[in-house]
Amino acid sequence: MMKGSFVERGLWFYRKHLKDIYPLHFTVYKGVDFGVTLLQRLRRFQTTQDDPLSMRFHLVTGLWERNTVAVVKRLLKPGWTVLDIGAHVGYYSTLFAGIVGETGRVFAFEPHPKTYETLCQNVVRFNNIVLVQKSVTDKEGKATLYSPALYSGSSSLSNAYAQSIEESYVSGGPSVQHVDAYTVDTVAMDSFLEDAGVSRVDFIKLDVEGTEVSALRGMRNTLSSEKLALVVEFSPIALRAAAIDPRELWDFLRGHGFDIMCIEKSGTLTPLMDIDLVSQLAERLTTERDFRNLLCLKGYEPKYLIGGDEEKGNDRVAW
Repeated sequence: MMKGSFVERGLWFYRKHLKDIYPLHFTVYKGVDFGVTLLQRLRRFQTTQDDPLSMRFHLVTGLWERNTVAVVKRLLKPGWTVLDIGAHVGYYSTLFAGIVGETGRVFAFEPHPKTYETLCQNVVRFNNIVLVQKSVTDKEGKATLYSPALYSGSSSLSNAYAQSIEESYVSGGPSVQHVDAYTVDTVAMDSFLEDAGVSRVDFIKLDVEGTEVSALRGMRNTLSSEKLALVVEFSPIALRAAAIDPRELWDFLRGHGFDIMCIEKSGTLTPLMDIDLVSQLAERLTTERDFRNLLCLKGYEPKYLIGGDEEKGNDRVAW
């Protein structure tokens, strides 16, 4: 049996044993959809119909990437300046804003026009979030954003990756797939921060569906800071679709002085000390068709962070 919360274990059991029973699946789907709609109203947090119901459920219940959320909650401090690159509907942006408080700032970057509208609704009650409807790359200009019709959360500047996502969600296969294309503005982070008069960044969350290396290349000055923390999505499938060797992401960050750890679903941090470990992780995630977030730290003293039962002193994560 998989580990996780009661709800997650229930979802796992349903998908494995009951989902193929159509009448039951239809009833459950409608019930969950009603529950998500109700929770959206209660929490004043909207999701988008262009994303799978399972993702929307995890977003409104706070179960989405809960191990990464736990890392963030222990790491961030009031007054920090945070960059949320690939903000989607604001799940992390609103979390960050609540932690950094009135003395901090969150810059949320989201290029997708429909998703950006939902993001605007979700952050309206926060006065410390700055919204930017641009895609972060290594240069300023225009680009095409490809959005799978059934999963806008996987929108990417890589058409190959967007096509692969859509195919995986459409039972009819490639012949009935549909990927929307939008022309969006792009920006290099170093230039943006200079123009905005931002002299210090404390934390960056980077999730741009395979084009993370391009975004990082546009923030070399920012990455040269003596103390900085990042959470970066590591999806070997998305990276390869964008013609990037997954090891290149690790190599770029290591080259800028970061210690890198994989945030596992079990709640532990696995240090990625050499390229062989990265290769092993990439192959495992490719086989599982999955991703992990990487915690990247520079200028931090070794200490325990999260991962076990804090009350029992059973922390399993260190850097």
